[in-house]
Parts: sequence; C-alpha cells; structure tokens
Amino acid sequence: MRNDRVTVFARLRPTNGDDSPNFIVDEDSNQIISSFESLSSESNSQLHLTDFREIFTETASQEELFEGFLQKTDAVNELLAGRNITIIAYGQTGSGKSYTLEGTPQNPGIIHRMIDKIFNSLDRVN
Repeated sequence: MRNDRVTVFARLRPTNGDDSPNFIVDEDSNQIISSFESLSSESNSQLHLTDFREIFTETASQEELFEGFLQKTDAVNELLAGRNITIIAYGQTGSGKSYTLEGTPQNPGIIHRMIDKIFNSLDRVN
C-alpha cells in the first residue's frame, strides 16, 4: 500500500436531464477540472483542479468500484495486519453515498463486499 495517509477516490453519479456538468474528467491523470462562479467581481469564473487516486465514471458498476478500490489500497490485507481503515462517502444529498457504501441486496456496496472479502480471507488462513 502507498504511504499516503489519505487516499481519495471519486465516483461520478449519472446526471439527470436537469443537470449540466460543470467539470471535465481527465481519466489519464485522475484529475477533475471544475469551474465555478467566483465571488469576486474581478472575474466571472475560476477553474479548480482536483487530483484523485482513481476516478470512477457514471458507468462504473459496484463491482468495478470495489475491485478498483482493492487494487489501489490493499485494504483487506491492511486490515488483517491490524491497521485501521476508514471509508467516508462525501457529497450532496442524493449523490449516491449510501448506494456506494451499502448498495442493494442484489448489488451490494463497499461495506458488504469488504466484509465478505475479510471473512473469505480469514477462512483461507484457517
């Protein structure tokens, strides 16, 4: 695992008909370039560049997200080695935080997949 204290991933939710994205995703560099209206009267808008360890686009499935997360973090082995891991979902209301973490019975989220992976790893050790 990398020695980063915080590893940040982004998951983009599908836009609905009323939304118009104000960002560009550069998947090669794992950056999101967003524009927003400036509070200053000197300029109308500003660009903001945000780096992520991985960006999961609107088409990424729960399984793709989880497998990508595991590949980039080695979280299960870190947990089994006694290290603490915290997964936080951040975003506005309705952006898919609960779905990403919990999922559905047919399509589980990160929490359920992580628990399954941990117990399967323990079964292999024993």
